Amino acid sequence: MPEPTPKYLTPEMPDAHHQLEWALTARLVDMDALRAALNNPETNIDRHINGYTPLHIAISRHQFDAVVALVAAGADIDKPDYQGYTPYDYCCRYSFAQAEAYLKEAGAEAALYGAYYGQPLYGEEVLETHHPNVQQLFALSHHNQDRLRQALDNGADPNSRVYNAQRLILHMAMIDCNVDAVRLLLAAGANPAAPMPDGCPMCEVMWRSAARHYFTPRWHETYDLVEERGGMGLFAKNPKDWGVAELRLSNHTYGKNFLSLLCEAGRLDIVRDIARRDTAGFLNADDFLKDNGKILRGIYREGLLPQLFTTDIWQGRLEEMMRVYNACTPQMQKYGKVDIQAACAAVVCYRQNKMAEKARQKGFRLP
Repeated sequence: MPEPTPKYLTPEMPDAHHQLEWALTARLVDMDALRAALNNPETNIDRHINGYTPLHIAISRHQFDAVVALVAAGADIDKPDYQGYTPYDYCCRYSFAQAEAYLKEAGAEAALYGAYYGQPLYGEEVLETHHPNVQQLFALSHHNQDRLRQALDNGADPNSRVYNAQRLILHMAMIDCNVDAVRLLLAAGANPAAPMPDGCPMCEVMWRSAARHYFTPRWHETYDLVEERGGMGLFAKNPKDWGVAELRLSNHTYGKNFLSLLCEAGRLDIVRDIARRDTAGFLNADDFLKDNGKILRGIYREGLLPQLFTTDIWQGRLEEMMRVYNACTPQMQKYGKVDIQAACAAVVCYRQNKMAEKARQKGFRLP
C-alpha cells in the first residue's frame, strides 16, 4: 500500500519521493526542486502520486519543461495512471499539443479505454479494427471531427457511455467545449436532456470544464447549442444574462455558490463583468467574507487582490469595500499589491459623479 501524502508538503521534505511531489504540485511548478529531485538516486520517477505518474501531473499542468526533464531522466512514457490512461492520452485530454508532439516523437503510444473494451487500443488501428463506439471515443479524444463523423457513419452510438459509465460521449464533448463535436453528436441523435449519473443537468455539465473556458465564446456557444436542443439547466437564466443574484446561487457540481467557484478558480474577471453590467444588483462585503474568508484567501492566492478593490465591483460603496480590506490579513495587505488609497479615491470619485448625475437629472445647476 503506497504511503499517504503528508498533509503539508515543503521543499525540504526528507523523502525523495515527496520532494518530487512538492516540485510538481506546488502552485507554480518548481523546476529547480524538480531537477534536484531527479538528480537524487533515491527518486523513483515512475512511482504513482495519488494514482498518477509525475509525467501525467506535468502534462495536466501544461508544464513542458517539466515533461522534457522527466523524459530526459528516464520516465516511462507509456506507464498508465490508475485508470489506464497513458501520458500521451493526457496530452490529448488537456489539449497540450507541444507535449503531444514531443511524446509522439519519443515513441509514446495512446491507450484509450472505451466503453466496450477493457484492453488498450493503439494508434490508427482503432479506426479499422474496433467497435464504432471506441472509434468515436478515439476521434473525440484527438479532436478530429472528420474521424468522429466517420465513426458516427459507421454506426457509433451518440448516447454511449465512457469512463466506467460515468459520462456520455456528449458530456465529454461539452466539458471540452468542443462545439463542432457537440453539433455532430446532437445531429446524430445524442440526447440533450440526459443528466450525469450524479444528477447534474445537461447544461450544468459545462461547469465541469476547465475554469479557463468559463464564459469564453466557445463555452457560451456550446451551452447555447445544447440549451436550444432541449438541454436543461438548474436556473432559468442563461449565463450570458446573469446578474449579481445568480452569483449567489449554489452550484450543483462543486457544492458552493458561483461567486466562490469563480473567485477560487481565478476568474474574478467574470465577477467584475457581471457586477459592472448589473446596475440593479450589488455585491456586499459579506459575499466575500463567507466561510471564514475562504473566498478572499482564494483571490489572494491567485494574485487577483488588486482586481477586487475596483469600482467595477464596489461602485461607490466605500464602506463595503473597506470592510473587505480590513478583513485581509497583514500578509495579504503587504503582499497583495493593493493600492488602497488609489482604490478609495476611485470609489469616492465614482460616488461623487453619480451624485452629480442625479442632481442634474433633477434640474439642479452644478458649479
